[in-house]
Amino acid sequence: MSLVTAFVECGERTYGINWTAMQRSVSQRLALAPGESAVLDPWQHPTYWCVPILVGSYLGSSTAAVHRDTADFLSGCAIRHLMFKRARSIGARVGESGDSEVFRAIAAAYEGCQIGAPAAFEAQFSAKCQPWMILLGVGTRSIAAEVGDQHPDFQAAMTAIVLVYSLLQLVDDWHDRDDDHNREHWNMWADATAVEPLTVVEPLLRGSRAAAVRLRPHLLRRALASQLHDTAEELSEIVTQVGAHG
Repeated sequence: MSLVTAFVECGERTYGINWTAMQRSVSQRLALAPGESAVLDPWQHPTYWCVPILVGSYLGSSTAAVHRDTADFLSGCAIRHLMFKRARSIGARVGESGDSEVFRAIAAAYEGCQIGAPAAFEAQFSAKCQPWMILLGVGTRSIAAEVGDQHPDFQAAMTAIVLVYSLLQLVDDWHDRDDDHNREHWNMWADATAVEPLTVVEPLLRGSRAAAVRLRPHLLRRALASQLHDTAEELSEIVTQVGAHG
């Protein structure tokens, strides 16, 4: 069974997620055009759904909490996905709805990514990670309120996810070099010295693996281990290319 199939079945079996109904609800909530709604497909974009369901399942959270967080996380991910689309303004569509706060937070985070006064690499990297850090908070706030954000299992799950997402940011920046240049966003592979992003690869890989291993056996652990494997392979290719030109 593939991880995506296992995830979809987990959502249906454990939390009674009606994917079509949830897609329709979020699409209406954001006034998405038909083509834009495709980003809500759990088979094509499972990462836009996975955090609330996997974390909720790991913690044994209630159906109500997971449903609220899934709808909010999916909405936030769609906002982030469409933030730079020029065909229509996602901000205008969100308007004064319940998603306006999320839109403003994500937009402000992207403002913090813009190239400006020189700053330390760590500060720039942290700013670049802020948009998805906001989404992680949005996608777990009901779960955290229910179990307590200091619960050891919640802390362990979120630590592992944050570390894995930080690795993914390294990969995303590699692929977004041209896009970031066009929107005047800082890019670690284009705007930092070549050695700086390389210095964080190994510590993040080591920390991510250790954090994932500390999780008890669960689909969340399987998903993070699989993502780590794929990310490590891609980062190896990136490091080789950087080294060849450095």
